[in-house]
Amino acid sequence: MKREKKVDFKSLLVTNLHKLQLSARRKFLELKQSDSQLPTDPLDRSSLETNQSMAFMIHDRERLAMREIENALSKIDQGVFGICEICGCEIGKERLRVSPASRLCVRCQERLEREEKTRRFIPANAV
Repeated sequence: MKREKKVDFKSLLVTNLHKLQLSARRKFLELKQSDSQLPTDPLDRSSLETNQSMAFMIHDRERLAMREIENALSKIDQGVFGICEICGCEIGKERLRVSPASRLCVRCQERLEREEKTRRFIPANAV
């Protein structure tokens, strides 16, 4: 991959990372504020707990996305960005434009997803 494209992808990744970090900070402050205002009504408390649970799930996904972006930035620095971790082929630029932290080419990602789908439907005692 050409140096200019790597610079473009690095800029995109850094921007996405900053957005996720800001979102995580905002959610943390919202949760901290909601903890200080615990409702006394059981239904309100239940609603608050449900909202907090959803916020934690979203935060976990954002944290995973941040790790993937940091991994992609590290690959740019190492000179291996855009290379499939399974087959070693170049990941298509369109795929990287849509998902710049992609670790696999489309073919390997599809094969991996098919294998995972097959594993989900095979009972554990059948192996």
